[in-house]
Amino acid sequence: MEILEVKTILEDHIIKELFGYYMEHPWQMPNEYMEIVYREGTQRGVCDYVACMTDAYAVKAYQKLYIPPFFDGIDWQLWFKKEKMHFLCRNVRSYGEKK
Repeated sequence: MEILEVKTILEDHIIKELFGYYMEHPWQMPNEYMEIVYREGTQRGVCDYVACMTDAYAVKAYQKLYIPPFFDGIDWQLWFKKEKMHFLCRNVRSYGEKK
């Protein structure tokens, strides 16, 4: 599997999870999108909200919803460099250093 395929799979997963969450919890969206929900339906409001998210905002929203609270002290960053995907975890010692 190529790096770009993994990136696409990850992006698809985040978008699908956020869409599913906000379909079940539309009141968690900002008021401007709730107005769309009332006028045009939940699916349209959620679609517009998720579509307007930047990559960074979508990752943060996903982390807030799906990463357990005991990881709150970790500074997670998702970044892309030269067509490679890297997950960085700062301020956390590696497993070997904890011993």
